[in-house]
Amino acid sequence: MLGALTGKGLIEPKHEDAVATYCTTQAGHDVARALADTESWRPVRERARLLRRHFNLSGTTLKDLIYETFPDIVEADWGTHL
Repeated sequence: MLGALTGKGLIEPKHEDAVATYCTTQAGHDVARALADTESWRPVRERARLLRRHFNLSGTTLKDLIYETFPDIVEADWGTHL
């Protein structure tokens, strides 16, 4: 997924202290904004806003919180219904 988004110019990789991170490009920001304004993406937009309001965490911090709270996720196979 990250490779596809990078290839389309929607995100770009950044390397900070030997950690790979990604940032949206202006084109990626524009696409995200356009999607957020559509009715079909409204539920996603609202959930994202709710998460940001109550859990304004970095992606890594959020991942760590999920792994600590739900350790079964770490061992689950892709496609497993959780």
